[in-house]
Amino acid sequence: MGVDAGATLTKLAIRDRVGAVHFELLDVGEDRDAVARRIDALAPQSLGLTGGGGIEIAERVTCRSAAINEFAAWGAGASGLLKRS
Repeated sequence: MGVDAGATLTKLAIRDRVGAVHFELLDVGEDRDAVARRIDALAPQSLGLTGGGGIEIAERVTCRSAAINEFAAWGAGASGLLKRS
């Protein structure tokens, strides 16, 4: 699972068991506990976090997680998409 935790909107990208990616938008503002509860309910095997609230959420979830700098994540994602096209 990947999470971009912004100031007012948190975006979740969830890969299911067959490899399809699903998206959720959580309009929770600064309620990082609500985001952590949703992530824990989905029980991801691993979790990548970015955005201004990424570190706060990493401290609240029970699964293994890694916080990544938002700009580094954008660059890596753009590079990966270019390689696929």
